[in-house]
Amino acid sequence: MFNSAIIEVAIGLIFVFCLMAILVTQINAFIINILNLRAKQLKEGLQDLITDPDIQAKLLAHPLINMVKTTTLPEIDLSITAAAQITNTEETKLTYIEPRTFVAALSDVLVSQIDTLYNKLQNGADDIPNSDEKSKIRELIRVLRSGFSEQTIRDLRAAFSVVADPESRAKLLKGLEDVEETLDKLNFKNDQLVPLLEGVNKIGDQSFQKVMETILTTARTLEEAEARLESWFNDGMNRATDQFKRRIQYITLAVSLTLAIILNVDTLHLARTLWEDPILRSELVAQANILVANPPIEVLPEVTPEPGTSTEGSIAAVIESAQAIDETVQQLIELQLPIGWESIAITSEMIETSRMLGLADPLQNPRNLWNFYHTSVENTAESGEDYEIPLLSLWLQKIVGILVTTIAAAQGAPFWFDLLNRIARPKPS
Repeated sequence: MFNSAIIEVAIGLIFVFCLMAILVTQINAFIINILNLRAKQLKEGLQDLITDPDIQAKLLAHPLINMVKTTTLPEIDLSITAAAQITNTEETKLTYIEPRTFVAALSDVLVSQIDTLYNKLQNGADDIPNSDEKSKIRELIRVLRSGFSEQTIRDLRAAFSVVADPESRAKLLKGLEDVEETLDKLNFKNDQLVPLLEGVNKIGDQSFQKVMETILTTARTLEEAEARLESWFNDGMNRATDQFKRRIQYITLAVSLTLAIILNVDTLHLARTLWEDPILRSELVAQANILVANPPIEVLPEVTPEPGTSTEGSIAAVIESAQAIDETVQQLIELQLPIGWESIAITSEMIETSRMLGLADPLQNPRNLWNFYHTSVENTAESGEDYEIPLLSLWLQKIVGILVTTIAAAQGAPFWFDLLNRIARPKPS
């Protein structure tokens, strides 16, 4: 259906698009590494989940998370200023958090917000002089801590009634009332969950407190509560990943457009040149076959690194990205494609010579910047009109050619490599 020249032009264009897409990918990697964008996005994702400033700062600086270049213990009281300073501290190179690690750190922070539920009750028992009654009360408190039951509450009340000292008896009864009030308010009698739920009640940010209540108050066991927190965290990280992908798409478009302009990779001019130059066309087809046979890592399926193994943001990663960019640019230059800019002042003699020899009209050269800001060339002959430069046509063709290259480069190297592989690789007989 198509002759070989058309197919070779298509292969040549796809090959150039693939190289441009590889270059865009490498520049994106350089930007991500040097700006530590993945860590920044992870931090933003955590801040979107944890809206309470105090808990947010303690979680980011928690030794298990280590999201910022400072640490603090959950039980330390932070002022508003101190919490803000921690939150605004520069990010580490962390790009991944295990859901269980996040849940453990958040639980630690929440529980640290409160005094132990049974502290008053335990302190009241400790104030009783050593006796059989004291040993019995301490044992009953231990039983209550291991698992709430109405019978244990009744046994404790009966044990308190025989305490001789009225002040100690009143202190014990008050501690027991506080425990019952808290459990009734939480509408749950599982001692493992009580500290976590009581920590939720201490949250200052009402919207975040409501989120935690929605997640935790209907959980029946600690394992179920942790599973719900993990699911909530995973949902938040999925949203953060989507935001990161959108950000990279914008960066990709910006990089593609910048490259297309700086390198002057004009698809229309390139296609026309390939059509008219069979030697260049053949060389590009040969290079395309080499690329298909030896694909670079940028066109292979992405492999997700194991947690903790990412080197993104490190100096070595930045240097590696810069070296990859330099190698791809050199490869583009060595192809001797009709890309890049030049600035040559056009004279009437040059125009006449080109027309006499049957060469391309220099007034329509889309690589010559001089043509884009001049409207005509003075005719030095004694008679004759000045040579008009088709300025509008040049600009329209250039804009279309650059935009096509931009869109093509933004599609990604795997897309063009797969298409190139389908066209260039010979089909088995």
